[in-house]
Amino acid sequence: MAPPESISNSEVKRNCADGSVGSPHVRVGHFQAPNILYNLAVKFTFYVEHKTKLSIEE
Repeated sequence: MAPPESISNSEVKRNCADGSVGSPHVRVGHFQAPNILYNLAVKFTFYVEHKTKLSIEE
């Protein structure tokens, strides 16, 4: 079996070395939770704190 053709460095390298790319983008190796999950967590935390406060006052 023949080895695959090599790719030159100029073909592999990106034009922007600073990591900036067009929007939207996610860098490989970094998990970014969707905003929906964050919003649900904030709302749930507020709900629990509010319910706890009401039950203490009763």
